[in-house]
Amino acid sequence: MLVKNATELKTTELSIGEINEIECAIQDALCSTDAIQTIAKDSYKHQNGFLKLTLKAKDGEKFRLHVYKVGATADENIHNHRWSFDSKILCGALPMYLYQVVEGNSHRLHIYERLDGPYTITFNRMVGVIESPLTHIRAGRQYVMEKNLHHKIAPVRELTISYMTTHKTDQQTCDLINVVDKSSKGEEVKEPPLSVKQVIDALQLILTKVVQLKEWI
Repeated sequence: MLVKNATELKTTELSIGEINEIECAIQDALCSTDAIQTIAKDSYKHQNGFLKLTLKAKDGEKFRLHVYKVGATADENIHNHRWSFDSKILCGALPMYLYQVVEGNSHRLHIYERLDGPYTITFNRMVGVIESPLTHIRAGRQYVMEKNLHHKIAPVRELTISYMTTHKTDQQTCDLINVVDKSSKGEEVKEPPLSVKQVIDALQLILTKVVQLKEWI
């Protein structure tokens, strides 16, 4: 039996205290050569067109910055995650669809499984989906994405930056839903890491947007 996910995402306002914490974390990173080098090693440009910067990791959680420039193609697959996460929008607007997964035969549901490096994507069954209206989560708002909620980010039309806290991974699989067969297996192809200069430039841009957000709020 398929579980019908909620198609409403609750958002709340960011507080000045939360924004100050993000600002301090970015400033601390920019003041440390070691921190910048570590961030560069763990960060990359995602194949969907956005920069993914891992600011730090602690106790199984990761604190990341996502920079979506205009033209980022965003998500190809409807999906959920192997972990839950919190996301704070620092500038722009994140366009998102939410989905209910129902009985049907319009889409192929695949199981993505990853153990360390290797992964498999295995076709599981045919399903139907009910798409929610497109929503834009704007700067100064935050939301919680539970691991079992299916969603997809639409193409980004303005510079958008989010600060994410990904919680501990507590399941080895998640769903990938598409109209075509995406089955595959093998070693995951990793994008090349960012350079130190790319990280510094990105963090300086983000810091500027955080300061502007504080002034706006």
